[in-house]
Amino acid sequence: MNRTVPRWEWRTFGDLGAAEERILARGDRNATSSVETYVVSRDSTTSTRIADGLLHISKLDAIDSGLERWHPVLDSPFPLTAGVLGPVIAAWNVAPPPLDRATYSLEQFVGEIVRTHGHLTAVTVEKKVYGAAVGGCIVEFARVWFDGTPAQSAAVEGEDPLAVLQTVRGLGLDGFENINYVRALKRLHGILAN
Repeated sequence: MNRTVPRWEWRTFGDLGAAEERILARGDRNATSSVETYVVSRDSTTSTRIADGLLHISKLDAIDSGLERWHPVLDSPFPLTAGVLGPVIAAWNVAPPPLDRATYSLEQFVGEIVRTHGHLTAVTVEKKVYGAAVGGCIVEFARVWFDGTPAQSAAVEGEDPLAVLQTVRGLGLDGFENINYVRALKRLHGILAN
């Protein structure tokens, strides 16, 4: 799926019970593994993720029928320039930190900007993701670790919201809460009430 196209998403975290097997039976049993860093702003719902040497930012631009539409707004390689950092900081809706460098490596970005700002939290997220295509949607089951804390996740995403809703129901996931990564990470770190 093209990352520049807004997509409707439904996601949950928790013990998925029999839904796990229903998802795994539809797709590839070989997992894709990754270690990523999410940056959570106390003042924004923007999703900021660092993976494979790239900074990815997506904004939540619509909610309808319990689904969320996420729009990718930035994919930038490191090092990051001041021209890129301005929009990133604006997306977080926080006071700009002092920028003492012309460019920031991944380590400098996390260590000098994120970890020193009182409204930002960096979370290491390890993922083992099993994917499938169901009903014209991308479906995943994932085992994740948030700073070492284990969880399970399931997601359905696609450009057609009706197809997403039908797939969620067809997989028996409609009894679970729809919760995105940003909200889950805020709950984990006590930024958001459960």
